Amino acid sequence: MKVLFLIALALLVMIAQSLIRETYKKNQISKEIERLEKQAQEIDRENFEMEERLAYLESEEYKKKEAKDKLGLRDPGEFVVFVKPRISQENNSIHTENTIIKSIAPSDPLVPNPIKWWQYFFNRIK
Repeated sequence: MKVLFLIALALLVMIAQSLIRETYKKNQISKEIERLEKQAQEIDRENFEMEERLAYLESEEYKKKEAKDKLGLRDPGEFVVFVKPRISQENNSIHTENTIIKSIAPSDPLVPNPIKWWQYFFNRIK
């Protein structure tokens, strides 16, 4: 009777060990599936973004924008205006149409930096 009990106990331990091992493998496989599903979703999102970008790059709107920016082209009836300030050599000042802005030499050691900024922003000579 004792021998039969020991055999049953050994069988029960082997079955429990096998069950625990299979449960552990099942959990590991489930985690791997979840990780791969997240990775697949991320790849799908990136593909969607790339398809949208490709569609934009192939659109007429993008082609017109690039032609205007890089080639300097314009639509019929469209006017391009460039505004450039004139820089005068006398007194190192910038002349625009209605104002003259005096610039202060940045290397002037006698004027503190906050004063230079104050003069730059608030002291405009007419």
